[in-house]
Amino acid sequence: MILPGLLHIRTELTPLAAAGLTIIMIGATVVSIMTVGVLIALVPLVLGILAAFVAYGRWDLVSHGASTDRPRERELAATR
Repeated sequence: MILPGLLHIRTELTPLAAAGLTIIMIGATVVSIMTVGVLIALVPLVLGILAAFVAYGRWDLVSHGASTDRPRERELAATR
């Protein structure tokens, strides 16, 4: 989820990856509670919350068109 933002490659996939990771962490939290206990389940719970935060924030950016695959072209258009 970090590399697309740094490299400006396929940044529209970041919210989808974060949403998928959120779903996986929900399952990991449930399985951890059922097998190991509540204390250990806090780790996937916190990671899931962080992934959900990234998904929400990036989804907002992508839906408003703030994300682009060509940042150099956007800079040139802004200077004109």
